Amino acid sequence: MRTPLLAALIAVLVPACMDGLTGVGDDDDTMGGGVCGNGTVEAGENCDDGNAAGGDGCSASCQTEAGTQPRLDVSVDKPTIATELKTTHQITMTLTGVGGFGETVNVAASVVDATDTSLPGWTVTLANPTVDVPMNGMATLVATLKVPSQNVGLIAKVKLDVTSTLGAKTVTTDVTATNQVTFTLHVDNASGNCVYPTDGGSTTAKVMVSNGTKIRWFNDGTADLEIHVNGSPVASVTHQGQSPNGLTDPKTEANTAYEQTPNASTGTVTWYCHAPGIDMGMADPSIQLTN
Repeated sequence: MRTPLLAALIAVLVPACMDGLTGVGDDDDTMGGGVCGNGTVEAGENCDDGNAAGGDGCSASCQTEAGTQPRLDVSVDKPTIATELKTTHQITMTLTGVGGFGETVNVAASVVDATDTSLPGWTVTLANPTVDVPMNGMATLVATLKVPSQNVGLIAKVKLDVTSTLGAKTVTTDVTATNQVTFTLHVDNASGNCVYPTDGGSTTAKVMVSNGTKIRWFNDGTADLEIHVNGSPVASVTHQGQSPNGLTDPKTEANTAYEQTPNASTGTVTWYCHAPGIDMGMADPSIQLTN
């Protein structure tokens, strides 16, 4: 006689199972995801085991996983870049299909200024204008940014616009450039001669540098060297070790740079490694100063 009374008492003290409430049993509502207090899932109702993708199998306490809407996640490995003029950078974009998404998407790239206007001189190219994103999988695409040698702007934004059946999505990389250009060279220990940068320019393909931009000759070797500027001083760029601006830094030691900041309106700077050489004549690296 005590058992029915005890069962009735428990029924009064323990409420029926409702979504978000404790209890046991099935509340028979139409809402999915209701979990009872004892950890069991309401009979016949949907739940989500917390995984990112829908339909990928339920956890131990899950009977039927709720479906997930298709989604495309897009990100870049470099949300910001701090650099200088005349540099190149690679930006890797990652595209991830979620909830059954998988298709070929289109990608467009551009470089803009703070007003979202195209920035002249700055370029960004894509390895491919389309990307095949596998269903619930991941794909990558590389964009190559080239920062110009001229100071046409020191702050830029790289925009990567992705278009799919889900619509458009944009990811960006903010770029800040220091107003300087660096040429890297060193003395070859075997020959005893300077090895010039391949992108140092020539008399027929001068490197364009704006007045007011610092020019740096960086020695990445182990032996000292000296930068010769033809016709010293030319356009306010001084031969190293000479006046008016080169006396304070007569030699470029290892891991240091000889620096000059031109302020003339226009001019051509032809340079080479004075000591230990070699002077290549017409093939010497060449800079064209611009306003």
